[in-house]
Amino acid sequence: MLTPHEATNRRIFSRVAKRYDSPLARRVYFGRLYRHLLKILEREAGTTLGGARVLDVACGTGEIINNLARRFSGSAYTGLDITPAMLERAKKKTAGLANVSFVEATVDELPFLDGAFDLVICSEAFHHFSDPGRALSEMRRVLSLRGRLLLVDPAFNRPWIRRLANKFLPRLEHAHAVYSTGELAGLMENYGFTVEFRSTYALNSFILGAKKNSQRVSPLSPQTETDFHGPKTRSYRLRHWCRKNQSLFRLDLG
Repeated sequence: MLTPHEATNRRIFSRVAKRYDSPLARRVYFGRLYRHLLKILEREAGTTLGGARVLDVACGTGEIINNLARRFSGSAYTGLDITPAMLERAKKKTAGLANVSFVEATVDELPFLDGAFDLVICSEAFHHFSDPGRALSEMRRVLSLRGRLLLVDPAFNRPWIRRLANKFLPRLEHAHAVYSTGELAGLMENYGFTVEFRSTYALNSFILGAKKNSQRVSPLSPQTETDFHGPKTRSYRLRHWCRKNQSLFRLDLG
């Protein structure tokens, strides 16, 4: 049974379902976001999407699943959403794809067994979840031992903008709360994930986390390493400086 918050979100997204994939929305916002998300996943395709079981939480009209299922047909994809109108559009979009299924359910009670998926994607939805801790716990529960979660959500990294957004967005968009990239990463760490990388792009946080206490699924691809740990990043410059100045860290034991 839906909570009052979830029921309101269902009504809102039922009204916008028909225009959710509009050319204007794609051009102005969703197009860049989806392309970047798919680019990250494609770079990891050899391991993450090689025969993987993939869950898209709050899948909306199924745009992400539609793209992935056509490009990586060896994996199995499940889309989950609380809005029937969104799921109907997703089903039409993916008609004929045998490796795709959809479920109407809430993130607070995912109707799947423990360890059912190798990859969980949650894009543009986390700020709507009224119990973010429970949502993360459920997404972690359904991940396999070496599973990953890719979380994408609007990045409110300036404190004053975040304060204003948290004051007005609940009324305008019925969001529960918005977060900075650091806050999202911290939540993931607190609820059982090891953050492997985090970045911002097109006004969104992109955070990849592995189940804590498990081995990483695979090393990041060279291009992904460059994107998140390349020469222009602080971590790279620090590592480079340490290598050049190794003598400063040696102990003279006599």
